Amino acid sequence: MTFCVQRIKIFPLYRFKLLFMQRTELFRYIQITGRRLVDVPSSGNGSVSYRVYEMLRKKILSTEFKPGERMVEAKIAKAFGVSITPVREAFSVLVKQGLLTTFPYCGTYVTILSYEDACELIVVRKAIETTAAQLAFSRLKPEDADYLENLCLLADNQSAAGEYLASIECDVQFHELFFQRANNTLLREMWDITKSRVAFFQSITRPDCQAAIPLLRHRHQAIVDAVRKMDLSALCDAIGDHLDITIRRAQLPHSDQIVYR
Repeated sequence: MTFCVQRIKIFPLYRFKLLFMQRTELFRYIQITGRRLVDVPSSGNGSVSYRVYEMLRKKILSTEFKPGERMVEAKIAKAFGVSITPVREAFSVLVKQGLLTTFPYCGTYVTILSYEDACELIVVRKAIETTAAQLAFSRLKPEDADYLENLCLLADNQSAAGEYLASIECDVQFHELFFQRANNTLLREMWDITKSRVAFFQSITRPDCQAAIPLLRHRHQAIVDAVRKMDLSALCDAIGDHLDITIRRAQLPHSDQIVYR
């Protein structure tokens, strides 16, 4: 897929902080600054901006809004029956989460995920997910394997029915268990930053290659087995192997092939 006209791709500063810092440096950054890298509107306040954010996020992850599609604030505001302000606030969050890409004076677009972006995501995921597994291990029980297995079965059923977004949410919940049990606020915050990109990666790659890849329960089987056997070494290895296979199967354009118009 090739898009033309605009070749300059500008990334927010926080993205480089997240993707290029070593794990210890990222922990230190959050500890020193004491602030979140991504501010997501609270769902509890029922704000208009949060509702707009949720609607846009779902439309992007379901690919109703396709990669490279231009997002015009006034058009979105009219379609949703709201003012420009909540749309602008929602855009700001989605840009920080990597779902939208903005170019000064040129507009905002649904992000076209590159292979290089995906590789950076996998590097971060390996670091934080294996750390979460190590911290969570003493709080895991063999019965947790049943919970994980059921999530995989549910995800496979939803995927077979064409409900890809619901399937992706189950996949994210699978990995989230280890962050919940890790009992580490900073690590959980790092996962909260990352999981929007995880869901976006899945939404871009899953429908196109669904027939060519094993069911989710098969792809996660080694992780489930390691939890059932309470084998920490096998669990960390399984997580790393799973992520390696994930990026090898991804069919994404390289960054030098991506332009927006």
